[in-house]
Amino acid sequence: MDVKEIIKKAGLKEEKIKEKAELAVHTVGDRYIPLDVLGKYKILLGFDMNGPLINLGTAEGKVLPLVPEALSYLMERWGNSFVPAIITGWDIREMFDILKERVCPKNYDKFHIIGEQGQTIHPMEFGIRVGDMKIGITKNELGKIRLIRRIMEIAGDNNIRLSFQPNTSNRICVYFDNVVKPGTHVLVTDKSYQNFTTSAVYNELLRVGVNVNLVDDKILLPLDTKSVVELYRLMSYKMKFIPMRFSKTGSKLAVYVDKDTPESMSIPQVFDFLELLKTNFRISYDLHTHDKSVDMILVEDIFVNKEIAAQFLAEYLLGNRFVVSMVGDEPSDIMTSQNTLFFAMKGTRAEKGALSKGVPYIPVKDGVEYILIWDKILEMMDNGKKGQ
Repeated sequence: MDVKEIIKKAGLKEEKIKEKAELAVHTVGDRYIPLDVLGKYKILLGFDMNGPLINLGTAEGKVLPLVPEALSYLMERWGNSFVPAIITGWDIREMFDILKERVCPKNYDKFHIIGEQGQTIHPMEFGIRVGDMKIGITKNELGKIRLIRRIMEIAGDNNIRLSFQPNTSNRICVYFDNVVKPGTHVLVTDKSYQNFTTSAVYNELLRVGVNVNLVDDKILLPLDTKSVVELYRLMSYKMKFIPMRFSKTGSKLAVYVDKDTPESMSIPQVFDFLELLKTNFRISYDLHTHDKSVDMILVEDIFVNKEIAAQFLAEYLLGNRFVVSMVGDEPSDIMTSQNTLFFAMKGTRAEKGALSKGVPYIPVKDGVEYILIWDKILEMMDNGKKGQ
């Protein structure tokens, strides 16, 4: 089904769609991004499931007319120009099934999912596969990732060597210096990664999409969410107990495998490191120290909502230059950050909430109109690129 037919069947007018697209571009331009560089930013295109895409007026939750057709059209025309995400209050497993079977059968596997009001985050390439589904990042893991980032940052500032013990809970176990001979620890059940070199680490990070460079046998990478998550996953689940030396080159981390340097970090120096870790860091954790290793267990309940989770997901997937767009019908769908663009369904609590809070928004009938507006925005962005 082509776009003109979708517009006609939806009872919408092409001129109104163009008008709202121009309003949206003007809104994001005024708030955050100059209009002439909007096309250089990456887009996370968010959808609440209930309201914009399906109707819960009946128990079976019927998919709104034309939603599958409009989504298929948008994905086929502009699928390389944005990242789609379901941002919902429901569980991610059910969302995956609804996407696959009813909402977007042709492209369900392209969608990332945020569930339970931001309590779970599911990048499609992240996590453990359960059938067709992968379990992603939970609320408390957001705090864990912040703490890992802080560990790597302080290690980089102080030229410290670290290795990690694998844990799936809120526990982070850090080994300081070279205290475990590679391949000898009882937890190393797969020894195939124990001979990893710096070059092999670089190739593995490159394979999973981290923005890395190899210079003078050191891996240079930004201290962003994607880099932190993937380096930690590699060090803790594959390169178990293999120490890497952290330093800084400009604003980037510089890391390399350092198995052979004699031990150099004393126990007092370990405690100095832990004191540095606490500086300007608000997340609470318990410490359990051992011989040159330390357990850090998060004890603080991290606050998240749909917007915080969407910002995390966008940074993880897209880096630092992105815009988050969202359509919804409830106050929990409202997004207020400068790099967000909110579309409220007309006459809903989302629209009333945006009005009462003074949040800029674009009114839409439903998810179909939202899709059609974004089709026009992406067309305008593409025309702008061609005109440069």
